Amino acid sequence: MILQVLIAAYGRDGIIRAASLDLPATDGVGYIIGWQRAGCVMDIPPQLRRPDIDVIATDTIGLAANRNILLDHASAPYLKFSDDDVTLTEQDLTDLIKAFDNYPDADILLTRFGSPTRTPSAPANTFVIQDAPRGYWPSAIEINIRRSKVALRFDTRFGLNSSRYPYGEDDIYIVDAIRSGLTVRYVPVMVGRHEHLSSGERIHPLDRKFLATKTAVLRRLHPFSWPLRIMAHIIRSLKDQFTGRRP
Repeated sequence: MILQVLIAAYGRDGIIRAASLDLPATDGVGYIIGWQRAGCVMDIPPQLRRPDIDVIATDTIGLAANRNILLDHASAPYLKFSDDDVTLTEQDLTDLIKAFDNYPDADILLTRFGSPTRTPSAPANTFVIQDAPRGYWPSAIEINIRRSKVALRFDTRFGLNSSRYPYGEDDIYIVDAIRSGLTVRYVPVMVGRHEHLSSGERIHPLDRKFLATKTAVLRRLHPFSWPLRIMAHIIRSLKDQFTGRRP
């Protein structure tokens, strides 16, 4: 096993979506599905009863907690985070393995995914995260890790169904990676497709809970300049709203 795809699923709808993905059987690739049952009582769908798929069913809550459970059960050298509504092809997975092989210095590889809604488009050139162009920040389904180098856990105070901040578990994960001195590299490799608006794209930038989450992330990444940065975000968002760039 070279690569494992770690798929987070929640409730009945989540496991049904995961079963409909038609995950490609690919040499050297396995799948682990973290299924938070959320009170659902049903058997694992037959489409997921394959030797290359493991389903870990729990009664836990919180997306970050689910991703940590997936990490606990992973064993492959390369790991990819994914969700129950992300489609993958065999070519995607072989390209990701090649990217890991081509960038042995990268502890974390950030890739891109196809989407009819996402703007702006992903950068065309590789870079380490400290040199990222303005406005770039990865989502969880673009994060891939070299397991031997990365021991980070997701902060369970962040993310969907968390106890405190309903967003941002992926942001905090990358912030913690930077602060830990890990090499985080973006590569313009397409891995996966997401057909719908992501949770981040659905959030209004001035939403109270979103602002609380963004403030917490900025405080972690920029402990001295975060007040200026959050103020700049608010001013920019108000300007965009006034000019019609955001609803």
